[in-house]
Amino acid sequence: MKSRILTCITAMTLFVVLTIPVQLAAQRTRYKLIDLGTFGGPNSYFTFIGARSLNNHGMATGGADTATAVNPPFCFNDCFLQHTFLLQNGVLTDLGGLPGVIVSQGGPNDINAKGVVTGITFNGMIDPVLGIPAFDAVVWKDGQIIDLGTFGGTFSYANAINDQDEAVGFALNTTPDSFDLGDFCENFPMPTQMRAFIWHHGVKQDLGTLRGTDSCALYVNQRGQAAGHSFTDSIVNPVTKLPTIDRFLFDHNIMLDLGTLGGKLGLAHWLNNRGQVVGQRSYVLVRAVRQLPLCLLSDPPGALASFVSREPESGNIVSGVVKTINSPILIEFATDPAGTPTAVA
Repeated sequence: MKSRILTCITAMTLFVVLTIPVQLAAQRTRYKLIDLGTFGGPNSYFTFIGARSLNNHGMATGGADTATAVNPPFCFNDCFLQHTFLLQNGVLTDLGGLPGVIVSQGGPNDINAKGVVTGITFNGMIDPVLGIPAFDAVVWKDGQIIDLGTFGGTFSYANAINDQDEAVGFALNTTPDSFDLGDFCENFPMPTQMRAFIWHHGVKQDLGTLRGTDSCALYVNQRGQAAGHSFTDSIVNPVTKLPTIDRFLFDHNIMLDLGTLGGKLGLAHWLNNRGQVVGQRSYVLVRAVRQLPLCLLSDPPGALASFVSREPESGNIVSGVVKTINSPILIEFATDPAGTPTAVA
């Protein structure tokens, strides 16, 4: 399924091999590739669809096959039962699935500094509309699995967790959905409406929407602020075939609409501890060129522009792509104290 696009450990091996010569030349650092193994099945994986697979204390999370074979539609990445693992001090621990669920397939999306993991696991139901196994957002903590449940629907999904064990994601209610926000929320079109949530102190809070039908929260920082995107109305745009989607920042029980630059699509791609959100936005290029001092561009007619970037905790410099009719242009820009982006390279 689209939400579980995974990169096998062999891809990571290639990445390490390619980067070693540069790092050895600069720092003379030696690396050791460790096979983490499985739970008796053929494969194990790190996932790179959520926030993190590795924390700063060397604890890692991913999915590993057991020896139990499963049949469609219960195949996750392959047709072996996959469980979420926690790697700590060289020991691979099976975090398990929901009690009472025969096919307790699951996968992680994020791990915090304490080794608390959040992700999804099958809940034992088959969605009657989609005909596929339904899953719930879960948190693995202190050797236990906590089911975050839904808002009455068949699916929920957790994408990120902070060091206060606050998890964010989305959960379905029972109202049939007319529009597809799932494709923009690391998933697929959902059968009923999606609502962004934050789970803290054992309670799952519905964050609401930006006046539209659906929303999802994908990132949470150490201050408990959440970022994601939401429909802003129910008016279908003739180009996107969807209502307008805007990014939001949820802070102190207020969902702040971060808007676009006149376009119909705004997506959040990261949130730092300062409450700064970076992501993607669509807009009319003439307006964007006047608003952003991008000297590389000269109002090419009919061009389409967007930024996809991630802002590090240590500063404001980010990179993005401006796509013109002929080719994409890679840029770097920084934000001044007023929040105005300025091209630097």
